[in-house]
Amino acid sequence: MHADQIQLIALIDAALPQWQCAQCGTPGCLPYAEAIVKGEAINLCVPGGDPMVKTLAALTNRPIEPVALGSYPLLEDGRPQAVRAVIRADECIGCTKCIDACPVDAILGSGKMMHTVLTDLCTGCELCLPPCPVDCIDIIPVDLSAYQGSALTELRDQQFKQEQIDLRQRFTAKQLRETAKQSIKLSASRFANQNAILPTVVPNADVLPAVKEHIASAETFSTDNSTSSIVSDPITQIQLATLRSQIKKLEKQLSVMPNNEKKKSDLIQLQTRLSQLTQEST
Repeated sequence: MHADQIQLIALIDAALPQWQCAQCGTPGCLPYAEAIVKGEAINLCVPGGDPMVKTLAALTNRPIEPVALGSYPLLEDGRPQAVRAVIRADECIGCTKCIDACPVDAILGSGKMMHTVLTDLCTGCELCLPPCPVDCIDIIPVDLSAYQGSALTELRDQQFKQEQIDLRQRFTAKQLRETAKQSIKLSASRFANQNAILPTVVPNADVLPAVKEHIASAETFSTDNSTSSIVSDPITQIQLATLRSQIKKLEKQLSVMPNNEKKKSDLIQLQTRLSQLTQEST
């Protein structure tokens, strides 16, 4: 690749919004910049809207094309309606899949704990939606009705520039962290396979009776608590959470459509299935 192409890629990448949303058909903003230099269309950046097409046209000396439309309509400034992700906390099962999917670290949480979206950092890219096993994430529009005309354009231009820098830093930080994690896992795997350098640990004979007594006590406790109502099977947890989510959706729908017999029947079936699965798993 020539030096002028490398420079152009850097200029295009610097202009892109850094959402890393993949709506352009590439894995992120830098890959899209590289694709443009190789001949890809300049109108595929959905979040950038019309202003981004004009910027890329100027950088590449290409004609301006109508921007590719996403899921949301364009506003007066030529960019799509701003949206944010919100997690319904009471339905979240703490699987961390949305955290892994978010390219800019806008979701907080840990395994088996409730997750939450940092709405000030969320871009609304929707990459967290597909991996969620219980469909507990909503996408809501950002209310910009107080801004019209030039005021809206000025506000969105300012937000775009501020977010662009922050999102790039957050994405880079996440990539470095994930790379470090993979390096640690690889090192641990290699170390585990080097059996020759691992010492053989022989327990002291004096402690063996105490160990056996501890194991027997733990087994007795497990047997005594076998009828506990806590569901430990992760697959069952997901099934129960999914059923509860579906039931809540139907209940909301029936609150505005109380005479819909089909939805009433579906609700009864789901409630019955939830009751059966709960009994089977306890």
